[in-house]
This record gives sequence, structure tokens and C-alpha cells, in this order.
Amino acid sequence: MAIIRVRTRLQSGILEIIFKGKHVADKTNWREMLKGDAEPLDMLAKSKLLLAKCESEIKELEARFGFFAISVLNGIEPLEINYPVEIYPEKIASFNFDKDPKNLSKVTWYKRPVSYF
Repeated sequence: MAIIRVRTRLQSGILEIIFKGKHVADKTNWREMLKGDAEPLDMLAKSKLLLAKCESEIKELEARFGFFAISVLNGIEPLEINYPVEIYPEKIASFNFDKDPKNLSKVTWYKRPVSYF
């Protein structure tokens, strides 16, 4: 879900550091997602909370790069993507396709978390 528009990759990187530095954990419980047990997340509420927590840092970036360089987006609704899953695996285990390519034939589902700020 888009919450801020920036003009450069530098500004995007600075925002990512601000968000991940104190407020957003950079990890996903992928085992729960693969089991189909992941808790739904209210992205709109989370984005508003994140913007409120980072308001002073965002204002500093606006002052540094100019008012039009960084824009908080309003009225953007989250997009829900449902990936087709035929079956969920009974046992969740990680493996490396490069080291064990025979496991490729066992993959019958595909589900990937996607978050972009």
C-alpha cells in the first residue's frame, strides 16, 4: 500500500531507514503464512499509526528536500491480493533449491507476502 510519494531513490531510502529503524520489524512469520494461519493486518490503520509516529522525521525530510519532494498520500485504499493455494503443506520446513533441486517437484503452492512503502 502506497503511503508516501517521493521524487528520488535517496529519499525513499531515507524513509525506509526511518520506518525500519524504530517502528517496522523487517521480518515476516512466513511459516504462519504458509500454513494459512496468518492474522489479517489492517494496513490502513497501521499506515496511519506509522505516519503519526514518524511525523517529525517526515517534516524534516520535507524541509531538507522541499515540500513537493515528499508527499503523504491520502485516500489510498489497501489492495488485497489473494494467491491461489491448492493445498497448504502439513509440515513447514525451509530448504535451499540450489542445494537440493529435487525439492522443486514438491512445490504445489505459491504464496508470497508483499509490502511496499
